[in-house]
This record gives sequence, C-alpha cells and structure tokens, in this order.
Amino acid sequence: TVLIDNNDVRFVGDNGIYADQSSNLTISNNTIDDTLDDGIDVNGGNNITITNNLIGVLFGNIGDDGVDVDGSSDVTISNNRITDAADAGIELRDTNGLEILFNDIFENGNYGLWARGTGNGS
Repeated sequence: TVLIDNNDVRFVGDNGIYADQSSNLTISNNTIDDTLDDGIDVNGGNNITITNNLIGVLFGNIGDDGVDVDGSSDVTISNNRITDAADAGIELRDTNGLEILFNDIFENGNYGLWARGTGNGS
C-alpha cells in the first residue's frame, strides 16, 4: 500500500502528483496549486483512491486537468474540491470499476467531468 497524504504541492513545472502503474494507492488530504500540467495524474494501476484533496483552490492555475486517470481499474474519486483547471475538473480514460462521489467541481476551462472508454462504475 502506498499513501500520499497531507502534502502542499505548488508552483511545479509538470503534474502536481504523478503515479505510473501504481496499485493499492491512496492520494489524500493534499493541497495542489499552480501546476503546468495535471493536479493529480494516475496512469495505470488498480485499487486507487483519490480523496479529500484541494486542487486549484488556494492559488488556482492548474495547467490541464484537476484529476486525470488513464488505464486504471477499481478507482474511487471522492470528496475533492477541484477548481481553476484549464481543461476538465476530472478526466477519465479507459478506466473501469469507477466510483465518483461527493466532489465539488467548479470554474474549470472546459468540463466538470469528462469520460471516454470507461465502464463498470457509479
């Protein structure tokens, strides 16, 4: 199990938090602002929980998506506050076993929630 918890991530030249092919991962209670790419980017893996994060709330300026999940399974995204992302608050691609619950998503550039090739979720 990997826990990324209670970090302040600001003024970075790429993603605020990036996880590649990670399993049994929890990303929680982080404050992420002013990134040139995604606030949180998860590429592959399973049993992923993203919860209770503040993304773009203090200083704003998320360069792409607030949360971007691609090619993953058994993903829960809950109780996050996501704002000021240039593209989508939450973007999902080719991901299964999804639960998207109780997020506050507002004032993003294009979409609140964008999904393609996803299934088996609520």
